[in-house]
Amino acid sequence: MGLPAIDAVKVQVPRTGEIATIAALPYPSESRLSELLAGESDETELRLAYSAKVGRLMRQLAGAYRPDTVNLAMSHIYVLGGLESDSERPIQVGGAYTVDPSALDIGAQYTALGHLHRPQAVKAGGMMRYSGSPLAYSFSEAGQAKSVMLLDIAPGEQPITRELYLTSGRPLVRWGCRGGLDEVQRWLEEGRDANAFIDLEISLTEAMSLGDIQALRKAREGIVHIRPVYPGRDREEQVFSRAGMPVDELFRRFYQRQSGGAEPEAELVDLFMSLIVEDEQQDSEEVEQG
Repeated sequence: MGLPAIDAVKVQVPRTGEIATIAALPYPSESRLSELLAGESDETELRLAYSAKVGRLMRQLAGAYRPDTVNLAMSHIYVLGGLESDSERPIQVGGAYTVDPSALDIGAQYTALGHLHRPQAVKAGGMMRYSGSPLAYSFSEAGQAKSVMLLDIAPGEQPITRELYLTSGRPLVRWGCRGGLDEVQRWLEEGRDANAFIDLEISLTEAMSLGDIQALRKAREGIVHIRPVYPGRDREEQVFSRAGMPVDELFRRFYQRQSGGAEPEAELVDLFMSLIVEDEQQDSEEVEQG
């Protein structure tokens, strides 16, 4: 995160003698965006004001472009129409901090963008693209092909692009095991996705014990999440209203969901219930004093 510069970045290539002129705009933090647009309240007006400001900055930087230089643009922003993943750090509130692609149409031969983790082109007047993250940052990116773009650019000419797919790093994979623990064990013995981090969703008819969970994690260190799915649980919860359920049973169900199906020990339930009683006594005393 930095402040916008008033001059474009210039990089000389000794081998060819060419000069790359880069209109570079750093990532604007949320606090700086709030300061910049403090006078606006309507979301549409916020977006238009922000987009216009970015456009003015980029056009100012593009004033350094020359016919005999390789003219590039680079920024870390959210361009309208880009596809997000759950793992991106938000740069916009609603749509207030999105930028219209036309704001970046400044005559660059190639515009390199950062912020979105999914590699993708942006529909705009020139060649504009998000490189994407080199690694997946959450399971919302499972299955995404990560890549980098190799560019061959000469002054005044269209870039020649080549997408290179990345193979290093551990992929993120989601397993949906409808066959329960037996199916999970079979996949582990087969060595399926041996180098991956795994988000495991497993269909069960009975709650998993703590021993089952520990055995799975010991069998494959790459298992990150274990989420049991119990058929009929939703229907069961519809029949038995939470309002009429005992507090200790509510706690047991909550514990099972948070722990992946483990049953809480009796001592833990007793401790929770004692805290509930203590809290109720304090509330009663406050009412009487009031």
